[in-house]
Amino acid sequence: MTSTSTPESAPRSSLGGLSPARQAALARLLTARPKSPIPVVPRDQGPLACSFEQRQMWLGAQLDGVAPAPNATLGLRLDGPLDVPALTAALDALIARHESLRTVYATPGDQAAQVAGSSADVQAVSGDEPLQTVLDPFPMPLEFHGAPDQAEEITAEAVTRRFDLRTGPVVAATLIRLAEESHALLVVCHHIAADGWSMGILADELATLYREALAGEPGTLPELPVQYADYAAWSRAELTGETLERRTAYWRAALDGAPAVDLPVRRERPAPGGRRTNTNWSLLAPGTLAALQAAGGPGTTPFTALLAVFSMLLARYTGADGVTLATTNGGRRRRELEGVVGCFVNAVPIHGDLSGDPTFPEVAARIRTAVGGALSNPLPLSVLADAVDLKLPVSFSLRGFRDQRGDWPGLTASIWDHEVDHQGYELSLLVHLDGDVTGLDFTYRRDLLDDEVVDRMAGHYHHLAAQIAANPSATLAELDLVTPEERDTIFGTWNDSARPYPERALPLLLAEHRDSTATAVRFGGRDTSYAELHARANQIARRLLAEGVTPESTVGVLLDRSPDLIASLLGVWLAGAAYVPMDPAFPPQRIADMLETAGTALVLTERKYVSRFDGPTVVDVASIDGDTTPVDVAPDLDRLAYLIFTSGSTGKPKGVQVTHRGLVNHVWWAVEELASRGEGGAPLLGSVAFDLVVPNLWAPLVVGQAVTVLDQDFDMGELGELLSGHDFSFIKLTPGHLEVLGHQLDDARAAALAGVIVVAGEALPGSLADRWLEILGPGRLINEYGPTEATVGTCVYPVTHRQHHEVVPIGAPLPNMRMFVLDPHRRLLPAGVPGELYVGGVGVTRGYMNRPDLTAERFVEFEGERVYRTGDRVLWLPDGNVAFLGRFDDQVKIRGYRIELDEVRAALLDHPGVRDAVAAVHEERLVAYYVPVAEPVRGLDEHCALRLPEYMVPVVFTELDRMPLNANGKVDRKALPVPQVTATAGREPGTATELLIAGVWKEVLNVETIGVDDDFMALGGHSLLLIRMIAKLRQTMPDKPISVVDALANRTVAALAALVDGPAEEEKGLLVRLTKPIAAPTMTLVCVPYGGGSAVVYQALADALPKGIALQAVALPGHELGVDEEILPFDEAAERICEEILAKVKGPLVLYGHCVGSALTTEIARRVETAGREIDAVYIAGSFPFAVPTKGLSGLLNKHYFNNRRLRNNNSEANWLRAIGADLDGLGGEEVERIVTTMRSDAKAGEAYFTKLIDEGATPLTAPVISIVGSRDPITDFYEERYRDWHVTARTTALVVIDEAGHYFLRYRAEELARIVTTVHTDLDGPHAAETWRKEAVSREAPPVEATLGRFLRVAAGQTVSMVGTAMTEFAVPIWAYLKTGSLLQFSLFAIIALVPGLVLSPLVGALVDRSDRRRAMLIGDGACLGLQALMLGLLLTDTLPMPALYGILVLLSVALTVQRLAWASAVPQLAPKHYLGHAGGVLQLGNAIGRLMVPLFAVGVLAAIGLNGILIANVVCYLFAVGVTLFTPFPKAMAWTRRETVGAEIRNGFRYLWRRPGLRAMAITMFAVNFFLFTAFTMISPLVLSMGDLGDTGTVALVAAAGAVAGGFVISIWGGPRRRRMFGMLSAVAVVALFAFSMGLRPWLPLVAVGAAGMALFMTISDGIWITIIHSKVPQRYHARVIAINQMLAMSTQPIGLAVQAWLAGLVFVPLLREDGALASTVGAVIGVGEGRGIGLLYLICGLAMAVTIVIALRHRALRNFDRDTPDAEPDDLVGLAELKGTSA
Repeated sequence: MTSTSTPESAPRSSLGGLSPARQAALARLLTARPKSPIPVVPRDQGPLACSFEQRQMWLGAQLDGVAPAPNATLGLRLDGPLDVPALTAALDALIARHESLRTVYATPGDQAAQVAGSSADVQAVSGDEPLQTVLDPFPMPLEFHGAPDQAEEITAEAVTRRFDLRTGPVVAATLIRLAEESHALLVVCHHIAADGWSMGILADELATLYREALAGEPGTLPELPVQYADYAAWSRAELTGETLERRTAYWRAALDGAPAVDLPVRRERPAPGGRRTNTNWSLLAPGTLAALQAAGGPGTTPFTALLAVFSMLLARYTGADGVTLATTNGGRRRRELEGVVGCFVNAVPIHGDLSGDPTFPEVAARIRTAVGGALSNPLPLSVLADAVDLKLPVSFSLRGFRDQRGDWPGLTASIWDHEVDHQGYELSLLVHLDGDVTGLDFTYRRDLLDDEVVDRMAGHYHHLAAQIAANPSATLAELDLVTPEERDTIFGTWNDSARPYPERALPLLLAEHRDSTATAVRFGGRDTSYAELHARANQIARRLLAEGVTPESTVGVLLDRSPDLIASLLGVWLAGAAYVPMDPAFPPQRIADMLETAGTALVLTERKYVSRFDGPTVVDVASIDGDTTPVDVAPDLDRLAYLIFTSGSTGKPKGVQVTHRGLVNHVWWAVEELASRGEGGAPLLGSVAFDLVVPNLWAPLVVGQAVTVLDQDFDMGELGELLSGHDFSFIKLTPGHLEVLGHQLDDARAAALAGVIVVAGEALPGSLADRWLEILGPGRLINEYGPTEATVGTCVYPVTHRQHHEVVPIGAPLPNMRMFVLDPHRRLLPAGVPGELYVGGVGVTRGYMNRPDLTAERFVEFEGERVYRTGDRVLWLPDGNVAFLGRFDDQVKIRGYRIELDEVRAALLDHPGVRDAVAAVHEERLVAYYVPVAEPVRGLDEHCALRLPEYMVPVVFTELDRMPLNANGKVDRKALPVPQVTATAGREPGTATELLIAGVWKEVLNVETIGVDDDFMALGGHSLLLIRMIAKLRQTMPDKPISVVDALANRTVAALAALVDGPAEEEKGLLVRLTKPIAAPTMTLVCVPYGGGSAVVYQALADALPKGIALQAVALPGHELGVDEEILPFDEAAERICEEILAKVKGPLVLYGHCVGSALTTEIARRVETAGREIDAVYIAGSFPFAVPTKGLSGLLNKHYFNNRRLRNNNSEANWLRAIGADLDGLGGEEVERIVTTMRSDAKAGEAYFTKLIDEGATPLTAPVISIVGSRDPITDFYEERYRDWHVTARTTALVVIDEAGHYFLRYRAEELARIVTTVHTDLDGPHAAETWRKEAVSREAPPVEATLGRFLRVAAGQTVSMVGTAMTEFAVPIWAYLKTGSLLQFSLFAIIALVPGLVLSPLVGALVDRSDRRRAMLIGDGACLGLQALMLGLLLTDTLPMPALYGILVLLSVALTVQRLAWASAVPQLAPKHYLGHAGGVLQLGNAIGRLMVPLFAVGVLAAIGLNGILIANVVCYLFAVGVTLFTPFPKAMAWTRRETVGAEIRNGFRYLWRRPGLRAMAITMFAVNFFLFTAFTMISPLVLSMGDLGDTGTVALVAAAGAVAGGFVISIWGGPRRRRMFGMLSAVAVVALFAFSMGLRPWLPLVAVGAAGMALFMTISDGIWITIIHSKVPQRYHARVIAINQMLAMSTQPIGLAVQAWLAGLVFVPLLREDGALASTVGAVIGVGEGRGIGLLYLICGLAMAVTIVIALRHRALRNFDRDTPDAEPDDLVGLAELKGTSA
């Protein structure tokens, strides 16, 4: 918990934490230089400017809603008798005393200003300047809450209150009664009115005023010499032009070139929902601060010492030689300001200079100098930000606020903890000083930093501080960032790679197969055996020896890929030499440089390449023949094996000398891990001049497998065909090759390529890895990394799960290799901190041939081991894998920001329309190149903006047909074309409006030239500048005010000018243009928003439309947030929109409506066509006609039960909207209420409209109605049939389906939607499809009406009555058996048998029903239930019903009832008209509710009256009716309900989903444990009642319990469940269930049992309702069925076991113990009573206690205690669908 309170001893200001001597000197200085007092400004002379601090706060308020509320808070707990009237008087006196608390702010202009006056004066103020108005004193707003159980929620709401600065008030108080004499008081101010120091003033004065009010004494507080408005005027006057220039010059010099702190440990993905910030609290070791102050030298304050450590820590984390942090200055520079309430605090940048590897004393001295300069040159942050490019993501401060408790007479005051969740910085270190105790509070934004990252950072701070205290003279580089524990892990666990490998050179390993006739090489349709390959190698070796080749000689090899190439390489080895492979594509100069560097005197080649060589002896391999016997040259492991040349920074290639030892080590790993995956060998598809192919070439030959050689010039377009069908053991290739294969082969052929695929050569994108993981399965894709200098490979990362990284990690070391992440001074770095990768181990090569200088530079010593500096930027992941971040030389800097190009590339590849991509820098601009999947990709900038910081979004996107690759399969950056700039650059403003707007932009953006097509944001604009720009435009064009929405939608001068110059009358209508102005659009799309939605929801679609198409969105009154308007009646809205369309829209017209908007769209279309205007098409998305019956029983049910809106709750409906993907995040409670209320109104109007249309009929539209649905949208289930429902209003209907889309695809699938609405209607019968959508059907004739409501209701009546009867039997039989036998064990067995068989077989039954005719399935179920109960009745009547037979009958009856229930539920959509599906579902639910309520009452009542026989007779009659109705009722040929997944699949997938989410997993496990006792508590009610009453009493208690359940349903439907802490609410409800269960066992008293049963049912229903809201809010809609299925399976699986165990215990153990002579009669029996039935009472005590203990344990579990905070909210369903399409879903 955090609060604004601080210890009494905390210094007042972070910068004021000076030593006593310096404070005294400062006091003398101040005394020696008296200053004139701050003048009081007249309050009657017009506007006054706000202070700089106020202006900053005011600017932030203009972006209200995008960030948490910036409030200053005071929280007190007051224990004792509180006098509330006296407190109220004290609060009112505060308002009167401090003007800032009763100040409001007029409409914003460019500069905020203030004017004094009364409330009446506010209306009189005119002009464009924003005015700050001080109102007459008014009562302090005070809310009182008498709900101690909701104190935490009330506190959270109070401290995050949002204030309206225009109307006020800007302060509010909240009082919460915690107990009779205990209260919590919260005073909350907007930061524009008060800072933290001010809250201390208010605390002191409030206590004093309370004392005076309590005693009736006159005020004793001294009058304030000035008010805040006086300070505002003085502070501005003080900052004269000369002073401003001097101070600005200081800051420019101080911060020149000082970069912002770029934290390297930011998240890769967005954070989960819940709290925006978090804190890490720890205490500095005792004595450390004193030691640091002493080490820092004279004048080192705690502030300086601790800031110096923090600066050194950040320098080590970032690798920078300077860090600039924000600190805070209290701002009260004059004594008369100490008692004034207002916003004085100012953020001050302090630059810590860490250059030159300084010691701690040097850093402290530099910090002192920086602090002194900051104090001497104070500038408000807003002014400083205008003068200097300032970015301050990290802050440091000492808590400088005074004690806030105050001295309250008769009361004990303490701090009331509260969390203020508004962290403006990415990371803040707040230091709390309390005597000798130093607390460190790391506060951070959870959307940017992980908890574990900050935990480690805090540990590193303590570690550095301890080292400095012990050795102050150590330099920054000499300090260890890694803790001893981390060091042990790095050297031990993470580098434990020692493995045995053969102590023989590779030629000896290859020789083991030299006589084999098995195929060694496949090439061009010809196979070469091992014997032939070795014979040819021996010939070549003998020729080389004859030419004078000796061991360690180098032999050049330049050949096309063929068997002779492999034989030549092997022949070089057999001669004892090392080969220098060259690619035929190499230019002559490179070949010459390679041979010169290697000192090569002989080259093996073929005739066509002979002319390329001038100097060395050239041997044509084709000319070699002769003796094939092996040569006699002994191999040596440490001899040179080959030279591989890599690019050099000087332009000349570097020759890397690889030995046989390193080579064998790597090849042996490939033998054991790769070649062992099959028997098909590997393909050779790359050049042997690059070591990527080494495993493909040699590992198969070591184990007797074949190498398949691809032709030298094979067509990359045929790669898939060339590789498929060989069943390779493994393939090693580049990500570029893998991408190509993914598009050339289907999944089945791709999966069959090889046992394992290894990817190397460059970074592997996470999206590509996820795609191939889906194809291959876990572990069959391996990401390998390794520089040539470390012999092919260093580490590997098997891809076993979906990636949470944009770039796949490079993994852990290969056998006998080691990896270290070091800083520039070669000191170890811990997990999470980027550094350079150093590689050690057997594979480290000799170095560079004939380049001792370069070898010494790159091959160095670390910890006594020779290692290679890779130049690659990496970091350790917490699990010991290494993540690749890019080359240090790939790290670019643009606009002061460091950018990793691979990170930008990964974001581009995350777009479903991008096949390949690369980012680059061209002329100091970040640009992107991409290859589209099919069509050109729109909106890549918006796509990147969602995933990357603004400065990492490319400014130009260039489309390529293919990505240029070099010979090694990597991107050839030199071949990338000049970026294509599609915007018209440089067009100057022409019209008067364009000139005016451009002039404002120049001033605001501080640029010299503006083109009319330049984008405001691309020129460096941001939100604050946007507000300033709008304010200035309003000043210059007061008659045409521009809004923020206008500016965002029109971001160029030309677009904004066109908007301003457009016809004014257009703005008065309901149609809003969202596309740029078009003189003669080729088509106009008029769009009606979904229920509760505004016109802006169509902006994404507007942006995605092709050029020439206009989009006009309907802006319905009452649908815009923040605008208080009445909702326009349906018919009036339709008429007005129709009139606007007829008046304004010219040319082809298309209408579009989404969801509930379908009704208004339909009516608009009818009116437009009636007026004679042609419509090309009407697109309806996410909806079909929805209606309700109005006549008969159905009409009554609908009016009074199904459609009773009084039973609806906005909270529950908001949860449902979130579940289907509505974006309600970031909205306040009132805004959500507004959206839900408006949606409900729209839905009601739409329902009434369609009901009337269906009942009365309508003239069909000429235009086709085209339904667009998401394949995963639950609202449009049965779309294959339902699209024809539109025949009610149109002659022609059609259907388009978007794959994996949910309900709100409008927002997330705009590009596809734009393509659909602009093409499908133009050729309705033609083919329309893309990879992710398709037109499925067209209908020009309404189908015959088969489904009727009457038919459905008849069948429903028969099924409901009969199922109630069977449930009655299953309920009554256990009671009947208990009455006959008196055995609790018998009772429990019958209860289990009635439940378990149907439960266990329900997955199978469901699958069979899905595959069967529903009518036949219902008849089977009905007939089986009829026959079984008739059989039971006959046996009973003849008195021949043995218990074993009854067991068997009940088992079959349980299964039969399951068949009937599932078949009936799935037949409902088939029987009912689809437009009445909502009503039909209500009938089904009503039947279930009747069964739940009436079964216990009827079963027990009838059992008491006429016994089990009567029940069975009634059931037989009911089933005869049900069978008869079903038999003689024809079923329509319509779709029935079918599961998307089988129950088994739901359970399996649900288990996987839950197991990856700790919160949901813990919830399921908790309910699994609770149900062990809960089911027993409900089931054993009847035996408990019978132990003290009769069957009539049992029925009464059952009815009361059912009534409790119904009441719980009403409660949850009206309430909707808690909005916060839902998990706590659910578990608390279960705890209350446990309490009621416990109470039922206390006494043998029927009223107590009845109340307990009702309470259990009531709160269990409430708990279940909250559970559903948790599922809605935390699980994407498409996974609901999975999660519900696994939870139900877990719960029900434990119920029978719990009942059996506990019934056995009760019957055989508890009952005997509590008889009158039982062992517990005198102890437990004295409390709960004794007798035959009290054993059941003891069982209830145990069940209640066990459930309560389970809940207590659960609430202590971190995953459940912090569930709402730590368990992320569900992603919108459409985003999950996009992930499914890309194969990256969780």
